Amino acid sequence: MGCVLFEMLTGCPPFGGESRVELLTAHLRDPIPKLADVRKGMRVAPELQALLDQALAKKQTERYPHARAMLAALERVPAHPIVTADTPLQAGLGVPKERGSLPGSWLLLAVGAVALVAAVLVFALVR
Repeated sequence: MGCVLFEMLTGCPPFGGESRVELLTAHLRDPIPKLADVRKGMRVAPELQALLDQALAKKQTERYPHARAMLAALERVPAHPIVTADTPLQAGLGVPKERGSLPGSWLLLAVGAVALVAAVLVFALVR
């Protein structure tokens, strides 16, 4: 979920590489990218970046133990966690992307979509 959320907010995956080996190595060794570093000019609520940092943690024991825990963290993120950048999307860490900017409403929709997916996961776990 962390990788999906990261890509929804930036337009590129958090890790990349020219081959599967490079991609896996990046997942294992590269530091977790910050949203504002990938999308210059983007201002991000600390709660959202902390959620991503934990969701993308290298060690399984440092990630969310279950969907309910991630959903609880998502619910602590402010209603408007991102101020969009005026700069175009950066090429995605070894993955070519189109240039263009994302409107702010799209970012809020993306966060809402992730919340919906998390809620569905929680519902499935409870049943």
